[in-house]
Amino acid sequence: MAGLRQLFPYMQTKYSLTTHQEIAAFKNKASQLAALDYYVSLNSDVFISASPGNMHNALVSVGLYFLLSHLPLKKMCYTLVEVFMSWWFLF
Repeated sequence: MAGLRQLFPYMQTKYSLTTHQEIAAFKNKASQLAALDYYVSLNSDVFISASPGNMHNALVSVGLYFLLSHLPLKKMCYTLVEVFMSWWFLF
């Protein structure tokens, strides 16, 4: 983590954004900690996934939804996504 912190000095985690008393309410509650991770990640400018899993998939899906719903050429983007997805499965 030291190397990553050196490259990104403003990097934050759920533990650096909360006090010990606030995070203590979530101790031994994995689902609530995961929900907190999701909320922090969703509201962040950058998200780095430690492993490809449900959290990663959910954040990518939400990001793609908001990207496509705010573009004026939405139909064209859907077509591009379909082409990419069909190509990806061939790879």
